[in-house]
Formats: sequence, structure tokens, C-alpha cells
Amino acid sequence: MAMVTSTLHHCCSLFLLLLLLPLVPTVFTYTKDDCNILLNSPASVTDQDINPLFTSRSGEFSFGFRRFQINDKESQFLLAVWFTKTEDQTIVWSANGNDPAPQGSTLTQNSSSAFVLNDPNGNELWKAPGNGSKSSCAAILDNGNLVILDEQYNSIWESFKEPTDTILPGQILSMNTTLRSHQSITNYSYGRFQLSLQLDGNLVLYSVNMPSEVLNHAYFATMTMFWESQLIFTEAGYMYVQDANKSTNIFNLTQQDPGSKDSFYHMARIDYDGVFRIYKPKTAGHKLWKLSFNMGSSARHSWYY
Repeated sequence: MAMVTSTLHHCCSLFLLLLLLPLVPTVFTYTKDDCNILLNSPASVTDQDINPLFTSRSGEFSFGFRRFQINDKESQFLLAVWFTKTEDQTIVWSANGNDPAPQGSTLTQNSSSAFVLNDPNGNELWKAPGNGSKSSCAAILDNGNLVILDEQYNSIWESFKEPTDTILPGQILSMNTTLRSHQSITNYSYGRFQLSLQLDGNLVLYSVNMPSEVLNHAYFATMTMFWESQLIFTEAGYMYVQDANKSTNIFNLTQQDPGSKDSFYHMARIDYDGVFRIYKPKTAGHKLWKLSFNMGSSARHSWYY
């Protein structure tokens, strides 16, 4: 009887996920109207805690500079994307965690039209990767994706394809992609943990020796080797690993209903304690993040503490 119940539960879960597959994001096309980031003149870091340069059409996400206090006299700044309407305006992507910008730094388009963050002495702190095409503008989309567009409004780079420690609904991670924790609440340089969707299809959590960057033994793995794996975070807030070559091969990571996307924001992040968590807050009223799932917490504590 227990085996029949377990099998029935698995089949029901698989059926639910198959129903959700149409919710997987589609390929975006862009037009001139999407170009909401145009740097006709350099954008400078100012002495503000939160300095949005541009905001998505819906107002849900902002792109700009965020200040972090080092000591009583010195601050550093991140070029970042964040939730605009949550209580702490949570950062979901940052460009220069390992190279924080001092006050007086500027974001500009250089002579090749590439988006570049320079310190006050002209040293390059970050440059948006390109594919050889000339960038014309950028867009901060309503799903939190920062996109650089060429002169024909084709995407030449996206923050969704180069995530830092966080992924958002609508985002798909391909194999050979990693999320890296940051060091602390106020230090966004590389931390000691990473989530890797490996080339063998396995989704794995590792601790990292620093500064050697040598990986320790995995403390969590989905064991989805030999799949053409994708980590999918649907618009509805469900997350799973799926085999692109066999759609019925699914490893589900969400254990409960994430709630309506009209009532909740969602995000998933590898935190600086090494636990991969899915969070949601209400979009109105209580805006603090609430934990809805975590991966690797008990395993990490048994291995490292």
C-alpha cells in the first residue's frame, strides 16, 4: 500500500509539472521601444544609498547604483538590478561585486559603444560582454532581466545568462552555469559556496576553498547525470531540473504551491551560508521575504559544522 501511495504521489507531481511546461519562458524579441537605457552622457555614482538610473516599465525592477558602508568615512557602490517595491529593495544581480566602485565612478558607453563602469581614475571595473556587435542601448525588463541590444535591437548580452547569486521566474540556467554566493550581507565579492549545473547534467552544491578556488566535495546533488539538463524557474514560481532531450525526465525542486504570481514575488538565491533557497514575499502589505524552500541546509550542516 505504501508503494502504491508513493507511486501515485510521484505520478501526480509529474502530471502537474507537465501541465506547467507551457509556462516555460519563450524567446523575446525587442524593438526600439524597449530601449529604456540610453547613456547620452556618463551616469555618475552619487552619495545616495539607493540611486536608480533606470526603472522597468512596470516599476518592478530598477537598475543603478547601490551604496554599502565600509566604515564611518568610506562607502563602496555596486552597479546592480534590484526589486523596486520590496521593503529592502533586494538586489538580484550585480556587475562588480569583486570590484566595488568608489564614489565618482561612472557608467558610460565607450568609443565602441560598449557599456563600461570606470572608477574616477578611468580604470575599468566592469564591461558588458559582447559578441562583436555594436551595442546601441540597453533595457531593464519587467522580469528583472538586463539586456544589451545591438543596432538591430537583437540581444547581445543578458544578465539572465550571466547570473550572480540569484535567479528569477522566467530564467533558465543551461549546463556549465554557476551561481556564486557573496561573502556577507554587505560584501558582494565571491563567497565560499556555489551552485553548479554541470556539463554532466548534475545540479550540485559545493563549498569553495579560498583563495585557491578549489572545490570541496559536493554537499548536495540531484544525480541527474547524463541528462541534457536545464534548471527552469517558471513564471508561476515552480523550479525543476528537466532533460531537454526527454521532457518526462524531471527533478522537482519545489515541494509546495508557490502561490499566485499576482500575489507574490519569487526569487531563488544561494545565500552566503551555502543554502540555496526559494523566497517569496507578498506584493502588498507584508513585503519581507519569506522562505518557501531550501536545498542543501541539512547536508551542509552535517558536512561542515
